[in-house]
Amino acid sequence: MMRNTRRTATAAVALGVALSLAACGEDEAAPEQTGAVEETTPTEDDTATEDDTAEEPTEDDGAEETTEDDGAEETEAGEDGAEGGSTELTAPGTELALGDPAVIQVASVADPQDDYYRYLRLRTTVTEITEADPGILDGIELATPVEDEVPYLVWAEHEIVDTDGDYEKLDLYPELGAVHGDGSAAMTVWADGADIGECTNDEFDSMEAGGTARTCVVALADAGMEITGAAWGGNDNADGDGDWEANPYYEAPVVWAP
Repeated sequence: MMRNTRRTATAAVALGVALSLAACGEDEAAPEQTGAVEETTPTEDDTATEDDTAEEPTEDDGAEETTEDDGAEETEAGEDGAEGGSTELTAPGTELALGDPAVIQVASVADPQDDYYRYLRLRTTVTEITEADPGILDGIELATPVEDEVPYLVWAEHEIVDTDGDYEKLDLYPELGAVHGDGSAAMTVWADGADIGECTNDEFDSMEAGGTARTCVVALADAGMEITGAAWGGNDNADGDGDWEANPYYEAPVVWAP
């Protein structure tokens, strides 16, 4: 059965606070210089020829070319070390733009000794938020009836950067929330990974590092409001050791906003 959920007033306030926080950055490590100048072997020419060879800027040109190549390598290394390639967990309260990645974690159960345990560290990116046709909910039985709410689709992409456990749960997705333009939490419809109309969820193509999936969540904007952002409020089993009160992301979620 489909269910729709609304965050508590406390969580809604937390989302509003999170929107005012600056995004957390990471220092980039300086890349290693790898350029080298190739030595040349002197030729057995006369003195005048040797003098002419000394005046030619052949070796200098090579040094300049090597310097330019090194500069290109520095740029590439800097990009590799940017947030998009980080495997460190994104701090609670971080604010990101749509299209920026966050590193989060989820687990199927809290106990690593449980047969159903699977831990995933994910690089998650909220890529798009679009208004949907109201008819997308036709035939869907919701736990809380809706009247004037407008449905939106929250699209996200996930890449596994670390994993543990043997349970092959291919639809182990993070349950993302939605945020109104004023920072308040919006209602979401979660169907345990099932598709709702064009809001489809792809299973992970692999449960090992490098595996990817694309997911969609239906969110409902209050009458007269728009949904412009998304939020990650944590997963009990991964962030709070099975105790939601120990989960820092509940009070300070990661937020994607314009």
